[in-house]
Amino acid sequence: MKEYKKYLTFYVNDNVDFRIVAVDDILKQKEIKKYEVLLKKWVGEWFLKDFGGEKISNHTEKEKIEVLLIMIQQSNIFNRTQKTIGGAVLATGRTLNQFIDPIKERKIKEYQEKKFINVSYFFIKKKYRGNNIGKQGLNIMMDHCNNNLWLSAADRLLPFYGRNGYDVIIRKIENESSSLLLCSKVKDV
Repeated sequence: MKEYKKYLTFYVNDNVDFRIVAVDDILKQKEIKKYEVLLKKWVGEWFLKDFGGEKISNHTEKEKIEVLLIMIQQSNIFNRTQKTIGGAVLATGRTLNQFIDPIKERKIKEYQEKKFINVSYFFIKKKYRGNNIGKQGLNIMMDHCNNNLWLSAADRLLPFYGRNGYDVIIRKIENESSSLLLCSKVKDV
């Protein structure tokens, strides 16, 4: 991942802010907590299993995790606020989404050895989808990680990721919920 001053990357595009922050950045705990609340509603008990507790910072390798926060600016005559509408978890360490399939596990280990970044729990609230926010978020993560990302995605999302530069490496296997995808500048990974 690129090194940024104080672990913070800040992008603004059409009233939408994209921030990549270290999970243990004390100054960003309020924003991270808002993302955690949304994430828990979306994935339920998987949150506790993947992070080992109620917060992303409970993860045993939290120093290897960053969070993309996606916030929309809301204004009225009295004030201007930000509402968290999505985000993603970027990790260089242990895979957050554990797979049982040995083929996927070997590929994932190979990606980790080559310093690829795992993107997991990437989502945009339904109300805000279809406005290129997801595409912008992916582009920011790809830039931040030098286009060396991998993730797993449900089959219904494969067209979205395909349009945005990802290739399916391993299709989902029976009884699994997702396929393994890769976006890379490196060929023949």
